[in-house]
Amino acid sequence: RYKEVGGQLSQLKYPTSGELTFAKGAAQTFQGGNIYWNKTRGQSYSVWGAIKSKYASINGSSSYLGLPRSNEMAGSQGAGQIFESGKIFWKSGKGAFTTHGAIGDLYNNLGSRGGKLGYPVSEEKKTADGKTYQDYEGGQIYWTKSRGAWVLYK
Repeated sequence: RYKEVGGQLSQLKYPTSGELTFAKGAAQTFQGGNIYWNKTRGQSYSVWGAIKSKYASINGSSSYLGLPRSNEMAGSQGAGQIFESGKIFWKSGKGAFTTHGAIGDLYNNLGSRGGKLGYPVSEEKKTADGKTYQDYEGGQIYWTKSRGAWVLYK
C-alpha cells in the first residue's frame, strides 16, 4: 500500500515505526498517517489527515469502528472513509465526525454526505429524556430503542 500511494513522496512520508501485529491484522505508522492491514479481508488501507486524527482520538483500530475497509474517498466538499462498523466524514470548516449504528445506517440509506442531510457536524449526543441524536448540516437523526432511528430535516 505504501508503494501504491507514492511512498515517501505521498502524504504518508516516512515510516516512524516497524510493522505492529495484532489479532485482526497489522499496522505501521508514518509521519503523515498509518497503514492498516486487515487479516480477514487480506487488504491494506491508509488513514491520514483529519480522518486519521479523529480515528486516533477514538482509539483507532481498538475503537467501535474497527479497522478501515476503504481508503479515503475525497468529494467536492470533503472526504469520507469506511471502517468495519461505521464511517468517518470530514468537511473543511466543520471537522471530522463518525457515523455508526442505527443512526449511521439511516444516514447511509438517506444518501450519506450526498443526501439532503449533507455532512455530519457533531458526534452522537444524548438528550435528557434518553434519546440519542446526531447533528448534520441539513437536520438531525434521532434514535431510541423503542422507536429506532428517524430523521428531522431543517
